[in-house]
Amino acid sequence: MPAVPVSVLDFKLGLRMLRRYPGITAIGTIALAVAIALGMLYFEALNKVLHPVLPIAGGEAYFTSFRIAGPSPEPRQIKPCKA
Repeated sequence: MPAVPVSVLDFKLGLRMLRRYPGITAIGTIALAVAIALGMLYFEALNKVLHPVLPIAGGEAYFTSFRIAGPSPEPRQIKPCKA
């Protein structure tokens, strides 16, 4: 048994309301698209800050960064990768 019962009539009513009010449908669709784009932009910027890449080709293969537990003036240490 589903947690929330959904009927075909619910979907029909939803589609009827979307067709009846095209302006609100367009505004809602655009708002949803902008919100998704801003979320993707935020996570991409966060990824660039937290996981920087060396400015050389294949830079991530030369060094790895890791966090050190405990009080340390430099929380991120860099060591050469073993080939």
